[in-house]
Amino acid sequence: MSRGVKTISRSDRDIRVNLIPSGAVTFTGSPDLQSEEVTSYELGYRALPHSDIQISMSGFYSLYDHVRTIEGNTPVLMFGNKEGGKTWGGEIIAGLQLTTRWRGAIGYTYLREYLAADFESTDTRWGPFELNDPKHQISIESALELPHQTQLDVRARYVDALP
Repeated sequence: MSRGVKTISRSDRDIRVNLIPSGAVTFTGSPDLQSEEVTSYELGYRALPHSDIQISMSGFYSLYDHVRTIEGNTPVLMFGNKEGGKTWGGEIIAGLQLTTRWRGAIGYTYLREYLAADFESTDTRWGPFELNDPKHQISIESALELPHQTQLDVRARYVDALP
């Protein structure tokens, strides 16, 4: 288990920006702004079923509280903390020692995300911008030791379409 906190800076609370020179739209900080928090849980397992094969598996689950929002209606907008959510997923990697000078690996990663604003939030931008991560990723790696202290590394990745 781990916990992360994004602390509030003075500018987060004290900022004031006129977005249109006439002052028709103003963006301000908020004295009530709280630190964003995440609590994460991870469980993993590594195995060496054979001297030439390594396997690593892990899963995670994370909870997010007080995620930053942009609250208010034109002409005044300000920071708020009216979002929360969770992410979960896992990863599996298999490494192979193909010969004494050649090794390879293949891996798969799965990620799911859910984020929602509180009922009293006026932030309408949260969904499409903050949950823009691929659900599936695959990687393949090859490393070959060549003569004269030279190494050839090749990596290929597949990244799923963004939502």
